[in-house]
Amino acid sequence: MYDISIRTANYGAVANREAWVLAELKYGKKPGEFVFIPNGTEERFFCQREYADTSTSSVLYVGTWIDRKGTFYLAEAFEILAEKYAGIVLTVAGSGIPEEEVRKSFVPQWRERVTVIPFISREQIPNLYASHDIFAFPSLVEGMPLTLLEAMASGMPVVTTNSSGMADVVEDEFNGLLVEPANSRELARAIAELCESRELREKLGLQGQNTARRYTWTGVVRKLENLLLRAAGDGSRRTPR
Repeated sequence: MYDISIRTANYGAVANREAWVLAELKYGKKPGEFVFIPNGTEERFFCQREYADTSTSSVLYVGTWIDRKGTFYLAEAFEILAEKYAGIVLTVAGSGIPEEEVRKSFVPQWRERVTVIPFISREQIPNLYASHDIFAFPSLVEGMPLTLLEAMASGMPVVTTNSSGMADVVEDEFNGLLVEPANSRELARAIAELCESRELREKLGLQGQNTARRYTWTGVVRKLENLLLRAAGDGSRRTPR
């Protein structure tokens, strides 16, 4: 499906730089025919956050509970963290599967520290971000995750993988922490850094929020509109068959 879509299109929009490069190198698209247009976030996610100096850290993951999202490594990392920090807790929101199925991913010893919210409405999500300290998103591959942008907009310090989509937004140790994909120990180490430093949480959270300002839907829609206008006005290009 993707092969046919890219090969036959005169113009296109892609959500991460990896796909942008692929369109030009593999499919021979000329510069300007395929454009990197990221996903965006809503103004309602931007809020003023207090970075409390506390020994209790609440970690949040938002997304479907499937292997591609790196959930196995998040469960392993939480086991490492739970053994080290008595006050650490994890919330899994928007899992899309029953609570008991998510809990099976965690060893029985630490399941009581995991809260599972299988389904959550869009209206509830801003408060969810605001009530947690650290956002963990260990996905192995993405286009560009909306939840990552939303968490950054809320001022949450984020830990994610150095993979497609995430690395387009997060610069390691500047506006978040990047770890190699499929590495539970590295994920736990990065989350632990944030647990132990209020100053680091504040620094990365504020820089992440500043970064998210460049990804509001107003700017994203303007880029898409420019691409559509360019395509509509190019009468020299025939529709491919």
